[in-house]
Amino acid sequence: GRPHVHDVAAALGGGAQADTEHLRFAPFDLLQDSDEDATRLPFVRIVERLRKLFGDSERLRPVDFRCADGADAVAALFNEWVIRGGAEGIVVRCADGRIVKIKSEITIDAAVVGLSEYGTGRIGRLLLALMRTDGRFQMIGSVGTGWTEEQRTSLHSELSNEVVPSSYRKVTREGALYRFVRPRLVVEVQCNDLLTHHSDGSPIRRMALDFSKDSGWTPLRNAPIVSMINTVFVRIRDDKAADPVAVRLSQITNLVLIEDDDMVLRKVPMPVSQVLHRSVYTKVSGAKTLVRKMVVWKTNKESIDSAYPSYIAFFTDFSPSHAQPLKTDIRIATTRERIDAHAEAWLADNIKRG
Repeated sequence: GRPHVHDVAAALGGGAQADTEHLRFAPFDLLQDSDEDATRLPFVRIVERLRKLFGDSERLRPVDFRCADGADAVAALFNEWVIRGGAEGIVVRCADGRIVKIKSEITIDAAVVGLSEYGTGRIGRLLLALMRTDGRFQMIGSVGTGWTEEQRTSLHSELSNEVVPSSYRKVTREGALYRFVRPRLVVEVQCNDLLTHHSDGSPIRRMALDFSKDSGWTPLRNAPIVSMINTVFVRIRDDKAADPVAVRLSQITNLVLIEDDDMVLRKVPMPVSQVLHRSVYTKVSGAKTLVRKMVVWKTNKESIDSAYPSYIAFFTDFSPSHAQPLKTDIRIATTRERIDAHAEAWLADNIKRG
């Protein structure tokens, strides 16, 4: 099957019981052959040399090379290895020395459920979701590239009028807070791949949400889903609405296997978190006010969903004069004593006189 980095990490990290029987090494190029600079050789000769050096070994053998005469032959191999075989892509070595990497383009029509801002009056990122079979929305990630400056401005203007309340908070990788919007706009995005697991082998999870016209967005549960690789905005789908057909989750589940999480489908209520401590500290420096904040809470969800830690401490540092004005940090723990120790250490390091 298709190799993944977490499979290698699991095999190498198992100690005396490591499952190394599945490990193989497959060279695909040759840089130096004894005293000869192999990079100057025609690639056909490099393939011949690799097969001669490693062709008889069971666990160390070259990748599969095929000769293809023309674009139709390359397309046939792509269909065999990638479309039917499930490989990530192919690399084409051209006779004139060019090297071309070819991967599938995956297109998804998704509902826009949130936006972040880039500067004033411009879109930074769009938060995307698909619809589960029960009518709930499943977040699948975000997109932050692919649009023109005009689209960046027009999308911001359009979506700013659709902002609704949300009891779920989410920040971008840059630390900006998403504003949740009515699930009306559908956009087409393109990505190269869909990952279902982290490098440690654990499933990728994102929040499933419920939307109400009266109360806005409500979080349900972190459910197994995918991570889109190299996501790019393609266009707005004015011909589609955010309904169970246009933004169906099967756009993803038809391509990759996702662990079933029927607890979302059965609408299992999640326990409410309990805030244990909240402190806000301010300091005036000239005309600017600096803010540091700490919140510590017990999730009460760890026995229902292993994705939740028992205790969380979240720290915020806002300094308007810094190059990065807003900085955040998070700590998790399994006991009250450990999370209190994180909180006390943060207070000692960050809250000074004045």
